[in-house]
Amino acid sequence: MRKSIIAAALLMLLSLPAIAGGEDEVRDSENAFAKAFADRDVPRFASFIAPDATFIVSGKSVSGSDAVVKAWSGFLEGAKPPFSWRSEHTFVDASGTSAMSVGGVFDPDNVRIATFTSFWRKENGTWKVVFDGPGAPVCRDKK
Repeated sequence: MRKSIIAAALLMLLSLPAIAGGEDEVRDSENAFAKAFADRDVPRFASFIAPDATFIVSGKSVSGSDAVVKAWSGFLEGAKPPFSWRSEHTFVDASGTSAMSVGGVFDPDNVRIATFTSFWRKENGTWKVVFDGPGAPVCRDKK
């Protein structure tokens, strides 16, 4: 009995770095997704979106990676992006295959205008966005 408890404890300890590393992978994927957007690199941007992804764009649900890229096409045009984002917190489930990324959305002057949440799934060793919606706006006191 004691050996099995020790073995289980060792197994849990050995799995912690893999789970923690998953959080770094998701953060890196989210930030690379944002960089592809900032660089106006549409094929790279699209590569982060799962084929069955659902994004909420302008209050409407858009499903499928091609439809998402089409819905985002107006944001992807022009020399400069209309906004940017970066991951601040990531969370990975115990299986290491589903995750959530939360962070800030910023206007072109780098003023925080919202908070986003996106959900990710690990597919063949690569993290893909499966759900993304509009972030909550930043509340500011009106003077």
